[in-house]
Amino acid sequence: MDAIVFDLDGTLVDSRPDIVVSLLHAFQTRGRASRLEDAALGALVGQPLLRMFAAADPAADEAELGALASRAAEMLTAV
Repeated sequence: MDAIVFDLDGTLVDSRPDIVVSLLHAFQTRGRASRLEDAALGALVGQPLLRMFAAADPAADEAELGALASRAAEMLTAV
């Protein structure tokens, strides 16, 4: 039997740095910037992507938050 295991909660590996990189990449590709330092972004890991982006960019509207979340999710799943 073949299996693929995803560990996004940090049980086996600390995925926080990779998630922060995907958030920053999403901001960059959308021409926006996070208002939070990397460590503060890392502290948000575990929350829904939309909530993380809203905390990092309070000026973003719902459409932009959705686009940021989609871009970050694309990067996280492009393994």
